[in-house]
Amino acid sequence: MTSLAPHQNPPLRTASGIFDDIELYPDRLIIRHRDIISRLREQAEILELSDIESVKNIPKRSDHSRWIQMKIICHTHKSVELSYDPSQRSNIRELTDLLNELRHHPNVQSPQD
Repeated sequence: MTSLAPHQNPPLRTASGIFDDIELYPDRLIIRHRDIISRLREQAEILELSDIESVKNIPKRSDHSRWIQMKIICHTHKSVELSYDPSQRSNIRELTDLLNELRHHPNVQSPQD
C-alpha cells in the first residue's frame, strides 16, 4: 500500500467495485480500497502496467448472490482480486480491454480522446 499524492492527469477509465475503486492511467493501475484504514491513511495499491502479467474476469455465483471477480496477476507484485456487481460487466470489460491494449501497446490512448 502506498500513500498517494494527487494524480496530475484524469484516469482513462474508472470502475467502482464492491470493496474497491479502480483507476486506469496510461502507465499504471491504481486500486483504492474502501476499508476505513485505507481511506483514513489515503492509501492505495499502485500497479505499474509493465508489471501486470494477466487480467481475467471470472463470473462467480453463490446461492444468494452473483459477482464478477477480476483477477490481476503480476510479475513481482502480489496477485490482486477485485469484486464487481454484474451491473458493472460492460464497464469492467471496457476497462480490461483498454488495460490489455495499454500493456501490449503502451502508446495507445483512450478511445474517448
